Amino acid sequence: MPFRNELIPIDGVDEPQAAGVNEVKWLGDHPVVVRVRTGDATAEIAVRSDDSELARGLRNTPEAVVAST
Repeated sequence: MPFRNELIPIDGVDEPQAAGVNEVKWLGDHPVVVRVRTGDATAEIAVRSDDSELARGLRNTPEAVVAST
């Protein structure tokens, strides 16, 4: 599967989950998977555990504003 860089608008982001054994390689000892939703589609992004907040994106979404008030 070819990889490419894309910017996509997202409707929601799930909490990072630990990647399964042998599911992800070359991302350190404890990689995580962040699931993002856009329309009817779902994408999973694998990242190093230290980078999970970066993968979740900016916190100025309507969900974050409601949760913080």
